[in-house]
Amino acid sequence: MKGLMARATSTAQIAKGVWRIGTSAGERQVYYYLLDAGDGLVLFDAGLKSSAASVIKLLAEIGHPTTDLQTIVISHSHNDHIGGLALLAETSGATVLAHEHAQGWMLDHERQYLERFKQYKNDVSLPPGLHADFFDELGRPWLADRWLDQLPHELPHSRKMMISPTPGHSADSIALWLPEEKLLFCGDAFGGPGIASHLPVYDDIEAYQDTLARIAKLDPNMLLTAHFEMIENENVEPALLQARRLTEQLDEFILAALQKAKGGLTLPFLTQMVCARFGRVFAASAFTTVLAHLRAAEQNHLVFQQDNNWCVGKPVQRALPILPVAPSGIA
Repeated sequence: MKGLMARATSTAQIAKGVWRIGTSAGERQVYYYLLDAGDGLVLFDAGLKSSAASVIKLLAEIGHPTTDLQTIVISHSHNDHIGGLALLAETSGATVLAHEHAQGWMLDHERQYLERFKQYKNDVSLPPGLHADFFDELGRPWLADRWLDQLPHELPHSRKMMISPTPGHSADSIALWLPEEKLLFCGDAFGGPGIASHLPVYDDIEAYQDTLARIAKLDPNMLLTAHFEMIENENVEPALLQARRLTEQLDEFILAALQKAKGGLTLPFLTQMVCARFGRVFAASAFTTVLAHLRAAEQNHLVFQQDNNWCVGKPVQRALPILPVAPSGIA
């Protein structure tokens, strides 16, 4: 795993002036995209640390020096999207753009690991290779040249490109939209339709559903994601509908499971049930999705947390003890 070319990579031109680079990450692929903007090159996401060499190689193959890479857009701050950023930004001098909410995790990788995974260490044993996988493919921390706080944001290139907010997977998620060509590069904003190896990951179910609806309104001709094969034309709308339906099925299953369990269920046990029911790998990232459903249900007063268990209904209000009243008057 160590070294810049340790993982299998692939490159392909998928549209005019658009190349997809893929890097293997276990049983999944991490995809990131190079675009010819007409007056320079734009990279959407920086992949894993070992991805950087593939980008530099592709630039040479299409006849561009690394310095022609003018802009790097980071879809969000997760480790598999920023691993190659430091090397690529340093060697190219490209302007790096990211959402303002990405700053914490992009600059403090240990904090990202702790907040994403270590918070569950008391609930379940994390995979022994998780820490190594996370940090081996994560380059040095790197500052964005501009932390975006006003969206949408139009890029200053001759090829019309807009950066739009796509929260749900994470609060800092953004997409790159080419309105004239109707191409949408959305990172993990779309977690995949139907059955896949892992649950779609989102930390805010309502925001995720809203993002799916806004993507559908754009009516893209091509949906380009970070982990799935490209979805084109008449397949886009059904994929988005199926993804939305999956969130509803998860909601229904989680509430039904809690209703059947006297005394409630712990987050790890409930997550194992969800993964088994929907044919997904039981992974630490699945906690985030299940917890998003529980938090939403908690806000709607459908469930509550008691000790380590999640239960249906409202918490029982324990009566306060009656304290003796001090006698009045002057002693």
